[in-house]
Formats: sequence, structure tokens, C-alpha cells
Amino acid sequence: MKQERAAVYNKHSGKFVCFVNIESINNIDLEHFKYRIVEFDGEKEAFTGSYESGSVKSIDDLPVVVTEEAIDTACARAIDTVYPVYTQLNILSDVVTHLVKNADVPEDILQPFEQMKQFIKGRRDLNNNYKAAYIQGDDWDYISKEQGAANLSAALEGGLHEEIGPRDHVPSYMPCGLDGD
Repeated sequence: MKQERAAVYNKHSGKFVCFVNIESINNIDLEHFKYRIVEFDGEKEAFTGSYESGSVKSIDDLPVVVTEEAIDTACARAIDTVYPVYTQLNILSDVVTHLVKNADVPEDILQPFEQMKQFIKGRRDLNNNYKAAYIQGDDWDYISKEQGAANLSAALEGGLHEEIGPRDHVPSYMPCGLDGD
């Protein structure tokens, strides 16, 4: 359904900023912005272009916009899925430890590295103690990663995930943060 909207542009740079409903045009700061009224069906059409020469076009005729940031984010997610940050750091730490053993590294460089390794080891040991306490405690319902994944799979069983489309699922039973593995 076609609707009138105000296409708002930065008054100084001419860059498109956003669309607002006609009812909101009195709230536009005319010192910094300018606008023009356009009519289009937001489900089938898009208004593109500059303040002076913008026009309504069919969405089907427009190229798909792909940003470098979106591509980089997808890449980072793919890497983090297979190698979460803590896994990357553990791998690097193991390699550096091996290299340090076979090299003459000055103490002032080696000391912070060793301190970091000891801190991480201490946190991992503490994390394992927390897990053991939660598993053994009667006041807790500890859900392992495996059980969390099984719960998510069961919640989405029957094609629900296909029906609603891809999403980042972080259920309440899947804690975010550092992991001791």
C-alpha cells in the first residue's frame, strides 16, 4: 500500500538520513535537516537517490546492498563458531609456550607472559570447581553445553527454526562469557 513519508536529508552534506511519518515532520530540525514528501509502497518499492533527483523504484530492480561490515561480521561469526576466542588464545598460548622453551627470551618479556598463563590457569581451575559444585549441589539445576544444545534442538524440532528463519539463539540456559574448556 502506498504511503506518504518524509525523506529526511542532512541539510549540509545532502546525505539521506531516514524516513519519518508525515505526522512527524513538525519535529524535524530544519536547521540541520531538509526533507521532501515521497509516496511509495515500502513492501514493493524503495525511494533512492539524492534530495534533488531521488525517485521511487521497484525493489526487484535495485541491487542488493552488501556492506563490508556485514561480510566481516559473518566471517568473524564463522571463525568464532569453530574457534571461540578462548580456544584461539589457548592454541596461541601453547605455541608460544613451546617457542619460549626453545628460545632465549629475556626475563622482562617472559614474566608478563608467565603471569598471564598462571592467571588463566587459575581462572580455568576455579571455573572447573564452580562446575563441579553446581553439578553436585542439590540447589542447582546445572545444564551442560551438551544438554543446552539438546534443549535448543528440541525447542526447534519439527522445522520451527526453518519457519521463523535464521536467528542468533542464546537461550537463558546457555550462559554467555568465558568458558573453562
